[in-house]
Amino acid sequence: MDVARKPTIGQEFESLEQVWRFWCEYGKLSGFGVRKQYFNKQKVDGVITGCRYVCCKEGHQQEDKRKLQVTKHQPETRTECLARISLSLTNNNKYVIREFVEEHNHPLQLPETMHMLASHRNITEVQTHEIDLPEAFGLRQKASSQLMTTLAEHRANVG
Repeated sequence: MDVARKPTIGQEFESLEQVWRFWCEYGKLSGFGVRKQYFNKQKVDGVITGCRYVCCKEGHQQEDKRKLQVTKHQPETRTECLARISLSLTNNNKYVIREFVEEHNHPLQLPETMHMLASHRNITEVQTHEIDLPEAFGLRQKASSQLMTTLAEHRANVG
């Protein structure tokens, strides 16, 4: 991994959008999905003063309250991974990385499968309409998927 693309403690960003794009790109290059864990807001003006971005496998799923009625249980996808960055707002209105944990407790994704993770799926507005169009003409899901794959020239290019 390129050292310039790796998060470092003390690294500053102009906005949370910039930090999020950076964390997504780092996750994509490193082989893991990302998500937002929490935000701290000021009660007076609603400004976000701190937040944490984590690996998508952080934590564990909550127990299903319908446990007795469910016949097909969802497999556990989270592994309590500790990989994360924590940020705080400085006096000069920049967000700075205060904590960075790099270690994962699960295998990382292969580059060929990264596009399948929710945080790395990028669908344009045009692709959204292309998804809805075959359904409007009565095509079934499999035929619609095959059409999109043909138009994208490869399955990896779809979403």
